Amino acid sequence: MTTRYVYLSGVCKWAKLRKPDDKYNNFQLPLYMDKKSLELYDTLGLSLTKKKDDDGVLVTFKRPVSKLIKNEVVEFGPPKVLNADNSIFDGLVGNGSEVTVKISVYDTMKGKGHRLETVRVEKLVEYNPPKNETGTEATGGPALPF
Repeated sequence: MTTRYVYLSGVCKWAKLRKPDDKYNNFQLPLYMDKKSLELYDTLGLSLTKKKDDDGVLVTFKRPVSKLIKNEVVEFGPPKVLNADNSIFDGLVGNGSEVTVKISVYDTMKGKGHRLETVRVEKLVEYNPPKNETGTEATGGPALPF
């Protein structure tokens, strides 16, 4: 059962909001929170790992595609993604975009849990996929000889 909804703001990187990651089957949004949001986050008691790098403190919020809850598989699907005016956003969120996330915080047997519910894009940085030498979108695989 959800105990509360929390709103946190900051700059995101590597957002996976349309298609879940291949390894864990989660939608996810790594977020460098602003100072006020980081202070609020620290009071929540979540056991998420905070990572520090040159850009600041990073926390990755997740939403599973599905989860077993009390012997029942619950399907969640992707989080809702909105524009700053709360209309539906249907693009891709690029690194450096300013966002506000809505997470649900709830009690579990292991402590406080969370789920990414909604992402509002406050200031979009266009996602530009990497290009290969022919000017087409790179697929990440090895270059073919033809």
